[in-house]
Amino acid sequence: MTSGKRVSRSTNEYRKNRAKVLAPDNGEPVLCHWCQRAPAVEADHLIEIDRGGSNDVTNLVGSCAKCNNARGHKYQAAKKKIAKQNKLNAESGDSQNEISFKFLDSESQF
Repeated sequence: MTSGKRVSRSTNEYRKNRAKVLAPDNGEPVLCHWCQRAPAVEADHLIEIDRGGSNDVTNLVGSCAKCNNARGHKYQAAKKKIAKQNKLNAESGDSQNEISFKFLDSESQF
């Protein structure tokens, strides 16, 4: 998905697209993509940068701080669990059962 070049959230592209995602629509504040209640104050990546996501406006959604934080913690926990299971599988010689992130749907909060 990526060219091997590390993508950062602090790029000009991210800042520009973050502003677009959080810009009020017809004077109405943008609501959080996840809870649809709180005002969006952060730009959340649908597909995380380390999973090949980009800073393109099509990969960013407005998110409230609570939802963005919760999603980030759940993602990090899932990453650790998968890495641990893959390590155990490798140590036991069971490379056939390697787990990946394919189960993480971009529309879910997992």
